[in-house]
Amino acid sequence: MAVKSVTRFGIQRKIVANMTTESWQNIPHVSYQYEPDVTKFVEEFKKFTAEHQGDSGAKITFNAVLLKAIAEAIEADPVINAHMHFEKGLVRGKVTVFDNIDISVPWILPSGEMMTITMKDMGNKTLKEIAEYQADINQT
Repeated sequence: MAVKSVTRFGIQRKIVANMTTESWQNIPHVSYQYEPDVTKFVEEFKKFTAEHQGDSGAKITFNAVLLKAIAEAIEADPVINAHMHFEKGLVRGKVTVFDNIDISVPWILPSGEMMTITMKDMGNKTLKEIAEYQADINQT
């Protein structure tokens, strides 16, 4: 087979490729689609932001509210926040449930590129702290 060109990975591409490969190897993957009716959720979000428009601090975004809802859902069912390790040759395994809730989200950088950001310890953050965390990421 003829090769037209070869492009070597830059440092950012190497990091992303390494992290993606590691996650595919170590994290069980599940695919599920569900299309909820979020009309009332959006209405409540709009009311909330209208009521808290003048508050000081970082702006509460829709993503911040979703991250808080996800963290609270994981707190309600902590087994969701676990890793499963299975040793096929020895036919043994274990499930490790973690205390910290770390949530990975795709993030659009100011340059237009996208990368995955892991937001650490979301279960112990208030909605305001999540908004501030997001604002800090946007500034870097």
